[in-house]
Amino acid sequence: MRVEGSKAAPIDAGAAPASARRRGMAFMLLGAILLTTSDAVSKSLTERYPLGELIFLRGLFIMVPVIVIVQTHGGLAALRVVDLRGQLTRAGLFVISSILFVTSLSYLPLPLVTSLTFVSPIFMTVLAIPLLGERVSWQTWCAVFAGFAGVVIAIDPSGSAWSWAALLPVIGAFCGALRDILTRHMSARESSASIMFFSTSITMLFALTTAPFGWNWPPTVVFGFSRGRLGSRSSSKGW
Repeated sequence: MRVEGSKAAPIDAGAAPASARRRGMAFMLLGAILLTTSDAVSKSLTERYPLGELIFLRGLFIMVPVIVIVQTHGGLAALRVVDLRGQLTRAGLFVISSILFVTSLSYLPLPLVTSLTFVSPIFMTVLAIPLLGERVSWQTWCAVFAGFAGVVIAIDPSGSAWSWAALLPVIGAFCGALRDILTRHMSARESSASIMFFSTSITMLFALTTAPFGWNWPPTVVFGFSRGRLGSRSSSKGW
């Protein structure tokens, strides 16, 4: 089903001003560095701590910059919800992608998980056509096919090391792509502070329901996340 209210426009990086492109590339580079650090910490912790506890802590530490954003964008007024269904849908996709990603870290090497999660832009490019009515240039399609080929090589379904766990980050990336497309649609009515706050809060509440099943709170967990997750992907779009 197509998301209404979005004008068709080609996905073309050259259409943006040069200064905006440079800022975008700088933020992407910084985000990639923080994301890699965060994922390395998460990978080490999945071997010792419950899934729900890790997801809760990821949300807890990302809530710090989210609260700062809320305060700088009008306080509680910035949390006004206009599209409740959209907020709940996005939060659900956020929860699913987080669970799949953290679970995949328990079964797969970190480099493989990282490689597979970068299939998300491919999904977004394809989904933007029916859901947002956007046009995609042939150069972008070439990049999409090249990226898809890289994902197939990374998964290596015919290899002896094949595992169904390799599908976890791919499905998570698909959910993340749907989440990001929905975010774009919602951004015309909802503030960025509201979107991030409610998605993070609902994810934390969901994770908190697993607290009776073996949670523990050693200082090492908090210390590790405070170093590795403070600037996570959720600050920008999703985590």
